[in-house]
Amino acid sequence: MSPEQHRPPAFPTAPTLAVAIANADHHAAALVLLTAAAETITADKEAQRQSAEGGRHRQPQQATQATARRPARQH
Repeated sequence: MSPEQHRPPAFPTAPTLAVAIANADHHAAALVLLTAAAETITADKEAQRQSAEGGRHRQPQQATQATARRPARQH
């Protein structure tokens, strides 16, 4: 991902994690880390998907399946 495309995570990880650690709230700290990891994985998968598609938007799955069906028999 180029620096121009990099977006900071919507979840303010560092300040929230610092407060959780300062308050000895291990459950909150774990939640912050899990959320940050999930956001990172999701962003990476989205970037890979867009790269594989050449930046184009995906066609709906239903349309792809409809074109793969055989036409009905003519009597």
